[in-house]
Amino acid sequence: MSEEKPSFFDRVAGAFTAASLAFLPGFVIFGSTPVFSGHVHPLSWLDQVSSTVGLCLAIILAAVSVIAYPVERWLVKPEQSVWRIGGIYVVVIFIFGILLSAASSFGGGYWGIILLIATPVAAITAFAGRILYSRIAKNLKTNRVIAVGLALLIALPIVLPDFRQMSYKTSDFYPDVQAGEVSRGTWDVNEVDGSAGTHSSNTGLEPAKNVEYVILWDCEKKLNQKYTIYVQGSDYKINEEIEVVCSMNHDSTVPFVADIAGASVKVMISPAVENGPTTDTDAYAILIPEN
Repeated sequence: MSEEKPSFFDRVAGAFTAASLAFLPGFVIFGSTPVFSGHVHPLSWLDQVSSTVGLCLAIILAAVSVIAYPVERWLVKPEQSVWRIGGIYVVVIFIFGILLSAASSFGGGYWGIILLIATPVAAITAFAGRILYSRIAKNLKTNRVIAVGLALLIALPIVLPDFRQMSYKTSDFYPDVQAGEVSRGTWDVNEVDGSAGTHSSNTGLEPAKNVEYVILWDCEKKLNQKYTIYVQGSDYKINEEIEVVCSMNHDSTVPFVADIAGASVKVMISPAVENGPTTDTDAYAILIPEN
């Protein structure tokens, strides 16, 4: 047991470590549910989990500064029991979460609901983390090592490639990168559990001036399903929706007439609702030069 007097960094490291260790067991249980299953690319599970863990740990680290520091400085007294201190955290987080949820609701969208759902999870994590902190606060060197490791987990999604955008490489149905290819969208069906999703990837090429572009597309099982091809620009000035029907004799390309020279373009494809889950099949749409 270290006899060093905790510095500010050590207190932050200890609090970050304790809160993270309190949070991660619940996340592991949650991670074993179908929410993190059904990935087409073999490494897309790692991509999703690392991104989610990194985001949660970043929120915990921010909460240590925004919530834990003021609570410890102004609300916690030396004579209070660790259980009472944990209760203070619960009350503060519920107040903080409800206020944020109410403020977010005025702007519309789902942030208010998400924050309202996340508040109890944050309160439980803070309560368990504060109790754990009282047990590990003096282990300064251990806390430093664990805190640095957790910080690296925050940075991991930044250095990992986006495996979710590489799904077309896992199936022989999807063609290789085409000459002059700008962007492609894929609809990927996992035949094992029936899960599916749309993915988009870019080659880095920008559409050239005075070049006509078309969309090369196909689906694996040609059962007269309807699909929608979406073409979007980063500034949303380009926003095209092209309806197509996949049959044995459908045209392999559809024209694209919008002015996209020099623009950042994103292509996606997804089946129509009326297809039904039993007829959904792998499909792709690729933006390429006409000739």
